[in-house]
Amino acid sequence: MTGLLVAGFHRSGTSAVAQVLHSHGIPMGDELMEATPFNPFGYFESWPVVRFHDKVLARMGKDWAQLLDTPVVLTRTERNWLRGYVARREKAGDWAVKDPRICRFGAAWKDVAPQVKVLVIYRAPAESAHSLNRRAAVMLAESEGRDDAERLFVDDPDHALKLWVEHNETLVALHDRYPDDCIVLGYHHVLAGYRVMDALGRRFGIRPLAHPDASTIAPDVQSAKSKQLWVTDMALAARADAVWQALQSRDLALAEGRAPLEVSQDFAHDPSGKAARAEHAALQVPILYNRLRANHNRLRLAEPLIGKMSKPPFSWILRSLPKYRAILDRLKRD
Repeated sequence: MTGLLVAGFHRSGTSAVAQVLHSHGIPMGDELMEATPFNPFGYFESWPVVRFHDKVLARMGKDWAQLLDTPVVLTRTERNWLRGYVARREKAGDWAVKDPRICRFGAAWKDVAPQVKVLVIYRAPAESAHSLNRRAAVMLAESEGRDDAERLFVDDPDHALKLWVEHNETLVALHDRYPDDCIVLGYHHVLAGYRVMDALGRRFGIRPLAHPDASTIAPDVQSAKSKQLWVTDMALAARADAVWQALQSRDLALAEGRAPLEVSQDFAHDPSGKAARAEHAALQVPILYNRLRANHNRLRLAEPLIGKMSKPPFSWILRSLPKYRAILDRLKRD
């Protein structure tokens, strides 16, 4: 039996790849994370593993959205939990587990269970960052600003890209430490029809237990190639491009003749951060506006939202949108 870690940064296509494994009969674990509007086909993440990773990060004073300043080192109790989890999964034959946090925990998994293999999935940094920023903006608006993790992406326009660099640098190091146990594959190749199961069979001997009638990847519901990503620190953009090149140099599909993809042109300099924050505001304003309109006779509920929308970054976009300004003026009069 072979255990497979599906490792990739948040919003990098790992859910779609995990769905491919699931559809071919590879067990992804028990108590899988349910679908959400941000991932309508499901995440295929096992809650026990997610909770384990989150508990370790919390012990370190961190969460999934914060940058790490030290590598993950497991305690004896944590190592025993992970060893027991792998032993239970191995009883059922080939198996897989997927969680973006594995980017940070891959070395710990390999240390505890050196027999496990790793499938690294990576996506263009601007696309992953845009997707994370969109989700953060929407969730922050819907939570009325109470979600501290999502606020990180609004307060620092470069935060998503910083996380992309950190996670993928760790994956490059993991591959270089265990080159025979890792496959690196760009998500754009998967979308273009690259047969993931064939690669897993050739390299790791993982064979499908089921044969779906059609591909589980639906290109029509995938995000289109993102517009340029606003970046305040172009040195960070250069670092991201270097990590991208490192991933491509290790990409199995490229080694088999697929074409490379350049990403350096995807970054646009925004030294003040105003353009990035205006994009966040453009996503949040309609949500806040609809809530205001629904509650305009309930001033007690409306006042905090009015205050929020009258401050940057919301005020920047409201100045240029008369219909939003009109509803605010009416609310203030009421």
